[in-house]
Amino acid sequence: NRTLARCWLGDTDIAGWLVSEGLAVAYTRYSWRYLPEEATARWQGRGLWGGSFENPEDWRRRNPR
Repeated sequence: NRTLARCWLGDTDIAGWLVSEGLAVAYTRYSWRYLPEEATARWQGRGLWGGSFENPEDWRRRNPR
């Protein structure tokens, strides 16, 4: 029971841009739409992919509200 939406700034998909810059991860539980952007960011070491981090989804599973 979730509403999923895409946000745009002109012709730019904001989530796609964030993932492509390494500032967010693709949330594959609901969509695989941003996996190509994540793969490129990861390969190029952009943003989060320039170091180590814990995937937010993994952290949320271990730390329920």
